[in-house]
Amino acid sequence: MWRDLEQRGVPVVAVDVTKELTGSGGPKPEGALDAAALLAAEPGTIVMHLNPPLYATMYLRLPRHLRRHSHVVAYWAWEMERIPRAWLIDARAADEIWVPSEFVAHAVRRGLGPEARKPVKIVPHPVHALPPAPRKTPERTAEIRARHGLPRDAFIVGYSFAMGSNFARKNPIGVVTAFRDAFRAGDRAALLVLRCSDLELWPQGAAELARAIRDDPRIALIDQQTRHMPIAELYETIDVYLSLHRSEGYGLNLAEAASVGTSVLATGWGLATDILARPEVCPVGWTLVPVDDPQRVYGEAGARWAEPDLGDAVAKLRALSDRMTPAGT
Repeated sequence: MWRDLEQRGVPVVAVDVTKELTGSGGPKPEGALDAAALLAAEPGTIVMHLNPPLYATMYLRLPRHLRRHSHVVAYWAWEMERIPRAWLIDARAADEIWVPSEFVAHAVRRGLGPEARKPVKIVPHPVHALPPAPRKTPERTAEIRARHGLPRDAFIVGYSFAMGSNFARKNPIGVVTAFRDAFRAGDRAALLVLRCSDLELWPQGAAELARAIRDDPRIALIDQQTRHMPIAELYETIDVYLSLHRSEGYGLNLAEAASVGTSVLATGWGLATDILARPEVCPVGWTLVPVDDPQRVYGEAGARWAEPDLGDAVAKLRALSDRMTPAGT
C-alpha cells in the first residue's frame, strides 16, 4: 500500500512499529521510520495495519495530538465468518475500517452489527505495486533450481506456510496428502517443496508434519534455519503453488505466486475476487465444517471453515502436470 500510494503521487510517511509492539523484529523496510517519528508527525490520515489486540495497543501509544486530530483507519484481516466479539472495543478507536476482500468485509460488518454505523471499505492489497519478482522465465527457473539442488526437469509443487499463522488453518498436511495421492511413487518426476520459517513455534504440528512426509524423498521441507529459500525464489522455482488452506483473510501468497506466472490451486472458499480473477488461479472445491483448532486461535462459538476437497485437488493437480511442461525446461 505504501509503494502504491507513492506511485500515485500521494505523500506517505511509513512507520514500522514492530519493535514498539514486540520488543524485537527484523530489519525495517527500506525507507520506513521508527515509532519515535510519530512524536513529530502532523495530524492527517493514519492507516494502521494491525489486527486487535495489537491495534488498540498501538492506538493508545499514538501521541495525543494524533489521536485527537487524525482520521484513523484500521486495516484488518480475519479468516472466519465473523470477527471476534473482543474486536468490537477496538473498532470504537477507528474512524473507519479497511479490509482486503469482500469476505473480510462481511465478517467485520456481521460482527459489528447494523447499529455500529462504522464505514467498512474494501481495499485489496496492491500486489502489482511491489511484485516479489518479475514474470519468471525458464532460464531463471533453471538457475534457481540448480542453486537449490532441485532437478531441472521435475514437476515441482510448492507451498509456504507459518506455524504462527495457524497450522490447522494453513493445512500443509492436506497439501502433502494431495501430492502423494496425485503422484504415486514412480509415477513421474514430481517433487513437493514445503517452506516454513517457524517450525519451532508449534512442536505438535512440526511432529505431525514430520510423520506425514517421513520416508518420502520427493518431499523437501525448507525450514529457513538449516536451508534458506526466499519466498520469491519459491514462486519462481515451482510449477504449481498448492494451497489447501481452510480459510484465508486474503491469500497474499496466492496473489504473489500468480503475479510471477506460477499456476495456483487453492481452496475456493472466501477467495478474494481479485485473486480468483487471475488466469493463473484455479479454485479447489470445499465443504464447510466446524473449526477444530488445536492452537486455539479460532475459538468463537459456532465458527466454521472449509475442508478442501482432496479428490478435486488431486484431479486438478494431475491435469496441470499432464498439460504443463516443467518450468525448468
